[in-house]
Amino acid sequence: MLTDADHGAQFVTVRSAEFAVDLAGRVADGTVHVDSVTPTGDGWTVSWGGSHGTPPGSLAADAVVLTSPVPQSAALMGRAVDVPDVDYDPTPSLAVALDGPSAVPTPGVVQLADDPAWAWVGDNRAKGVSPTPAVTLHTSADVARHRWDEDPDRCTAALLSAASHWLGGSGVVDVRLHRWRFATPRRPRPERCLEVAPGLVLAGEAFGGPRVEGAFLSGRAAAERVRDGA
Repeated sequence: MLTDADHGAQFVTVRSAEFAVDLAGRVADGTVHVDSVTPTGDGWTVSWGGSHGTPPGSLAADAVVLTSPVPQSAALMGRAVDVPDVDYDPTPSLAVALDGPSAVPTPGVVQLADDPAWAWVGDNRAKGVSPTPAVTLHTSADVARHRWDEDPDRCTAALLSAASHWLGGSGVVDVRLHRWRFATPRRPRPERCLEVAPGLVLAGEAFGGPRVEGAFLSGRAAAERVRDGA
């Protein structure tokens, strides 16, 4: 089954010392992800669910940094604040549970630049995500645009056929299709973050550059912006 398959980022690159230090701490303490941000009076309420043995909770904030894709941040704010237009490439993601090992080589993740079908391929067991063999594949931008509105069953069948090279001849136990509507910003903005209203700052890979590290550096810049504006 695919309960332990990772549909999202295939790996995290670490090139800067500040990101390495921060990432090590977050891996150790199991930091939770925020579930909701709602306006409350002159401020905001940030809420999260329990994770890694920590209880759910919430806090009141005078300032908020939103790092979700820009269209989702705009919707979260009820479109009451003007935000920049940022276009994203969508990405269908296929997760495939297998009855044997995959053909994804060590260390379990492959980035593909010229493959006609796939941009990323990852082995969830090699990554430590799944105790059983399971592969996650992200389509190329061209395939994503061509198949985005396709019937889910037809899309799944076509992508599964295109994935055969990476399955290592193993049998398919389960397969799931997940569509990331806002996967990759096409043209990240030059600024690391953007304050769109007093105390309301947008950040993320649309501002700091693609991948997790770019989003981290953007978030750091946003925190400094909030601190300096306090």
